[in-house]
Amino acid sequence: MEFEMMSRSRVFKLDKLIIRAHKTVNTNYNIWVQKNNQRSRNILKMLNITLRSIDKYEIPIIVIVRDFEMPTDSFSAYDRISDIIFINDNLDSYGKVEKMLNDDYFAARNFKGILIHELVHKRHWDAAKNLYNNSLGKYNNVEEAKMVIDASLVNYVKNQNCIDPSFLLNVSLDAYNGILFSNSINELVAEVEVDEAKILDKNLIKLIKEILSYGYNGKST
Repeated sequence: MEFEMMSRSRVFKLDKLIIRAHKTVNTNYNIWVQKNNQRSRNILKMLNITLRSIDKYEIPIIVIVRDFEMPTDSFSAYDRISDIIFINDNLDSYGKVEKMLNDDYFAARNFKGILIHELVHKRHWDAAKNLYNNSLGKYNNVEEAKMVIDASLVNYVKNQNCIDPSFLLNVSLDAYNGILFSNSINELVAEVEVDEAKILDKNLIKLIKEILSYGYNGKST
């Protein structure tokens, strides 16, 4: 894989950080690289191989970022404002990624799982944008539209937690902490999609599928 290093760099913003990156060539995806090093070249190859096996989600711009400039302890991140996925350049081999994930904090078990996690975050917000854009002014902003499509799942999770306090832990610790510390179901939605096969609660799966389908099957509210 090559980097188009002679091209003018583009500036990306990740949290409060300003990242300059160059666009890659000889790829079917819109991938940008902050630093032309072996790590980035390895990840670029991994992305080109792995993304070919993911046909369920729209692939946005992806930026490979130096490890020390990523948010603390972050493997990857989706920025909903810019609609960009940022990838930590420390994820530069399949084996290394699998070792990083062997503590069972996330549902993901491999590099593909990490990508799906972030792509689901994108799909979740895209569903809210679909509802907002088609609402003819019914909602004040995308955040309000998202609250509407999330409502049934939020209520379901609250009820199930009352019945079984380990309900979210049965998905992953990441899903549990997302609710506990951020009062957000975003991580739950992504985690269930990453490893749906292990989820025994079919109602939970159904509610998440309904959320992610807004604007993709004509459903509205």
